[in-house]
Amino acid sequence: MQTAMIHKPGQRRQLVALTVTSFPAAAIATVRYDVERKPDAAGQRAFTVTTTEGGATVTGDVVLDTAGFVVSQQFGPPLNTTFTRREK
Repeated sequence: MQTAMIHKPGQRRQLVALTVTSFPAAAIATVRYDVERKPDAAGQRAFTVTTTEGGATVTGDVVLDTAGFVVSQQFGPPLNTTFTRREK
């Protein structure tokens, strides 16, 4: 299987997937992820991800380290949530 990689800033990819939802009732729903590569920041890869499910859309940013692990993830409205990995 070949994986579609996003190597250069400005490149875009779309992923459509199925997911299990729980609101307003348990169901299987289609989710669309639109991913755009942003310029690297401090040697880390940055992406903007727009997620659309059931008519609701959330846009956020994901930053990956050189090994591909998530450094931070931010979700915009209506979630307004940020996750940041702390080094031990």
